Amino acid sequence: MPIGSSAGEYFPDESAFLVDQAKKSQAITIRPVQEPLSTTSTMSLGSPTEPAGALKPEGGTNVPEKVPETNLTPEGEHIRFRTASPLVNITDEDIERGINIGMSAGPGTMAGVKSAAIGSKLSDLAHAQILEGTGLPPGKLGSLDEHIYQKTGFWRGAEGKWRYEIDDSKASFDKGWHEDARVSTTGEKSLALPLVLDHPELYKAYPQLQDIRVVRDPIYPSTGAEWASRSKTIRMGTEASENQGILMHEVQHAIQDIEGFVKGGSPGKAGKDYHLRYTRDVEALIPESEAIIRKINTKGLTEEEYARSKYLTTVFKKYQEYKAAGNQQAAKYYLRLAGETEARNVETRLLLTEKERRMFHPEHTADIPAHRQIPVKEAVTTSAYGVMDPKTGMIMKSEPITFKEN
Repeated sequence: MPIGSSAGEYFPDESAFLVDQAKKSQAITIRPVQEPLSTTSTMSLGSPTEPAGALKPEGGTNVPEKVPETNLTPEGEHIRFRTASPLVNITDEDIERGINIGMSAGPGTMAGVKSAAIGSKLSDLAHAQILEGTGLPPGKLGSLDEHIYQKTGFWRGAEGKWRYEIDDSKASFDKGWHEDARVSTTGEKSLALPLVLDHPELYKAYPQLQDIRVVRDPIYPSTGAEWASRSKTIRMGTEASENQGILMHEVQHAIQDIEGFVKGGSPGKAGKDYHLRYTRDVEALIPESEAIIRKINTKGLTEEEYARSKYLTTVFKKYQEYKAAGNQQAAKYYLRLAGETEARNVETRLLLTEKERRMFHPEHTADIPAHRQIPVKEAVTTSAYGVMDPKTGMIMKSEPITFKEN
């Protein structure tokens, strides 16, 4: 039965359609026809239906300049209550653990020792360093990190650098800022960050943030946003541009650049940013499929050739599941990047109530536990096999990469 495509083309059968789509994409991007389209894979990683060793390292491309954010959500536990970000699930155990946490540190954006306001915090920082050296007092319950945070408001991030919080509760966000913004010929609207976000304490700590321009891009994914370090620009989709939490997420990425904190990245796409192990093997089957199609149109197929054509069609369909599984794994590595975890935590703590903010050490509101985070020094792209080196494009270690700094 002839099969039509959305482009108005027709093919003698399903196999011909699939092969045509493969050729156009220069990599196998074939989806099963006459079946519901899906963005998730039915083949879990490491399942018996996946080729043995299918997700093992291969090289990839360099990380792009732009580092897009996503709406990906890590797996969570039973929800006790939701905070600013749907990424965080706070459990009863978390609440009980947080009750004894100190009240001295303000919630919000996470700042470091390079902030202009650090002068007023030096005594607290010195106290934190002393407490770290002396250890937890005898009979004191909880962890040393919580004890230091309770007494000083300081804690160490994933790369080992000291942090404190700038209180975001006094900030004022103009949700309709784009209505009076300058419009470019492409329809983009842009405005200086201070005209979008009134946050004197933040700009006192980091005056350079006042030079950032916020861009509302009608072509960009509606709920997406990104921080472009070279152009000092935060680009946002139409929905994202009205969300203060997303804006603060990107501002935190800018602070990470200033302080030398851990960085974030973007989830790579198979076939675009990195190669899946069996891509070339599947592509090698295309000439055989083309030959079978030509024969269908001229002489017809023998029973053996017909069976082979059905097999090839199955392989192409299965590759789509394999590819989707690879992209899903790349997304999981992206979520574990310590810089992304930190930026999401800023979103979370932004809308916590005053009581909740004072209850929780920043580590307790992070959606990925510290031992699962992957700290990197530069923005990276993740693959199905782990983190890609931004300079070489090769796969780095998949598990947490330690580079502790004082």
